[in-house]
Amino acid sequence: MHIGPIIRSLREERGWTQSELAQRADVEQSYLSCLETTIRGKRVDGYALARLALALDVDLEEIFLRAGVYPTDDLQGELRVKKLQRLWRRLPAERQEVLMVIGEALLSLGAPAQAQAGVEDSAGRPERY
Repeated sequence: MHIGPIIRSLREERGWTQSELAQRADVEQSYLSCLETTIRGKRVDGYALARLALALDVDLEEIFLRAGVYPTDDLQGELRVKKLQRLWRRLPAERQEVLMVIGEALLSLGAPAQAQAGVEDSAGRPERY
């Protein structure tokens, strides 16, 4: 996975210097510099990458996809949770309360009828909405 050029491109799209992005993401500028110029195969700190994505206001999934990496189902689930957390933080408290009520109502309805009936897609996986 070679994500350094992706991070650099996203940073430059915003007109930020390495120093600005490092400060916004709370990472060392030297780390960011190494990340942007690193040789393919160098290990990437996932926590720092998550902070960089948050500072750049992009999903980690977008960074992976731009780098040609296709996340596993487990990673996709984690990325969805991170995205929901980011969206949640951006909502005013009164809208968070509305979403909580909606979520609780949806949970009280139980599993969708298709999932209960065991409907599967063409690959044999439970069908999703």
